[in-house]
Amino acid sequence: MPAGSLADKLLVSSRGTVWLDTWAGVSRWDGAAWRHYEETDARDEAGPTYVGLALDGEELWALKGKGVLHWDGALWKRYSEPSTDEGASMVAGGGQVWILDLKGNLSHFQNGQWESHALKLPGISWTDRDAGYPTLARTGDGVVWLVCEGIWRLDGAEWHRMADGADRLSDAELVGAVADRLWFSDPRGLRSVSMDGGDWKVSPPQRTGVAATVRFTDVASAGGRTWFATNRGLVEFDGAVWRPVDLPGVEVQGLSRVAAGPNGDLWIIGFPPASSARRALRNLLGLAILLPLAILVVIFWISRRVNHRSLQQHRRVTEAVQHATGEVPQELEHGEQRLARNSSWREHIVTAVLYIGAIVGCMVLQMRWPKAKLWPIPVIWGAIHLANIFRDSLMKRKPKASDPIGPGGPSRYDWGKTWKAVAGGVLLIVLVNIDRLPALKFLSGNIFWLFLLVPFGYKTLQTSLLNSAVRRGDYDAALKTIRWFHFYNPGGLEPLTISGHMLVIAGRYREAEETLRRAMVSSHAGEFYGFALEHLGSALMEQGRYAEATRSYEAAMHAFSWMRRPYRGMAEILLRQGKNPQQALEYVEKLIDFTGLSWRERKLNGQPYDDYWGLKAWALALLGRSSEVAPAIEKALAATNKKSLPDLAATHYYAGMAMQALGVQSSANEHFNRAVELDPKGRRGVLARSALREYSASSR
Repeated sequence: MPAGSLADKLLVSSRGTVWLDTWAGVSRWDGAAWRHYEETDARDEAGPTYVGLALDGEELWALKGKGVLHWDGALWKRYSEPSTDEGASMVAGGGQVWILDLKGNLSHFQNGQWESHALKLPGISWTDRDAGYPTLARTGDGVVWLVCEGIWRLDGAEWHRMADGADRLSDAELVGAVADRLWFSDPRGLRSVSMDGGDWKVSPPQRTGVAATVRFTDVASAGGRTWFATNRGLVEFDGAVWRPVDLPGVEVQGLSRVAAGPNGDLWIIGFPPASSARRALRNLLGLAILLPLAILVVIFWISRRVNHRSLQQHRRVTEAVQHATGEVPQELEHGEQRLARNSSWREHIVTAVLYIGAIVGCMVLQMRWPKAKLWPIPVIWGAIHLANIFRDSLMKRKPKASDPIGPGGPSRYDWGKTWKAVAGGVLLIVLVNIDRLPALKFLSGNIFWLFLLVPFGYKTLQTSLLNSAVRRGDYDAALKTIRWFHFYNPGGLEPLTISGHMLVIAGRYREAEETLRRAMVSSHAGEFYGFALEHLGSALMEQGRYAEATRSYEAAMHAFSWMRRPYRGMAEILLRQGKNPQQALEYVEKLIDFTGLSWRERKLNGQPYDDYWGLKAWALALLGRSSEVAPAIEKALAATNKKSLPDLAATHYYAGMAMQALGVQSSANEHFNRAVELDPKGRRGVLARSALREYSASSR
């Protein structure tokens, strides 16, 4: 390394010229020593900018301070036109240069002129960002790429978002671009894409002798081989085999950069290992001085990250509700304002001051009165928590002309989260003091287990009673169960969504629609918004409003990309109309495509195999693939819960529609009659009875 410098970027030209970007400026290797260029020294300005070098043949471009430097092989020239603020990234090639900074300012150099404009990309806000630096790359075909909350490809003058199937690659981080591939990492591992964006590959080196904890920092290639700089050393990939590369005589903790010359020579930047004494001293100092600060910073960062993701999710829900209903409830607008406020650093600092003040106050109390109890600490923390929730709920909604007048009308405030927190606080107080009752003295010392068991038991009992009522087709009992167990907030998003679902399967579609529309006035855009949109689609479908139903299903999947259940309704809409059964069959296949979903997301999608096979039989019948229909019906019946009358009725209804499509009306009528017997007043029983009447009327 050049003396007194810290390297940030390493490049090797096509003729083997080695360039190094450091805090002290740009240096070039002359074959025996480093030559430093004083013109590039920016220590008096703002230091080097992220990804500060780019090669165009043998010409070099460097981001330094408040400008761009160009080396033409003999002289340096400075350009001040482009925006090179913090976080700027640059690529060059073919006589052109592209620079993008953290504020979204894109500068382009061509034919000796700079042109700058604000880059606008769908779904990306440059004013409130915490997703890391936007990073540019350029592949061998001259195409410019951008990694920023996804992967974007510049085609001419237009940026197009790239996706690997349904994966929008929102968490992608650039490793580098070499030859004909762009390399990046995301939660799935190390991945690459071809220059045309059509060939995606996942390359998990942990399966081939490279540790799973390896983090890839840079990439280079030459002669059909690719090398990766990692936090564990150098890794080589020849297109088929991964292997770690020994570095003879070199002891490093990890590598930050790697570059390959035209003859295959490798240049690397490594981190030299510290001595044990220095490492121990550094750790002690860090623990003594920086640990408390680091903990606060981590807490703030996590909180800010969570709030940012919640805000993005809230905006997707808002877009979905607008797509489905044509309007945005004021409660959702207020919820977005609340999340935006809670994402600010000022809000985090105020909250931290409150909590730290509570701790300091309790410490002072202990110092002044050593015999004082410790119960004020959780009480004060709980009070602050309740106050924050209460404040978030005080977002006044404007009355609408459609609101009912008098008792029973919607509240002018969104009290849902407050009531739930208050109920939880009351329960907490009761559990803490429950052993004061003589008959419950035996619970003393087991309060912690009560904290775990009571909420779990409450939810388990509710689910058990609700499922039991639904399985026997007693929808009134199911609705009563929902009201009983949500007594503290019967008008909240969750109870109204579940009630709307019950009304749909009970065949009470207008009530279901009204209930589900009332559910979508919550300012807390949780996953029950997606369920509400899905069930609203079913209620609209049963009223023959197919276009509205389709929009509602689409909205549910837009709000929560992991949802697969809406494909069930979208397929049934096409099948009922006898339109495009091939498309319906594709929707049916997506119903069980859980690729990339977490365990929890799979669980929320339920066990759809009875609907999958039933709808598939119907679609195959409309496509004329008669030999596949009977096996599909058999599999649907085998996958259906025999203890659930509505589920059995639904399967027989699908089977009846499939046999009717094949023209085997006698078998269809058997299935329809069975559906009516199983669920005479429910959704599928009513549909089956209607199908029987239509056949009877047409056969006269």
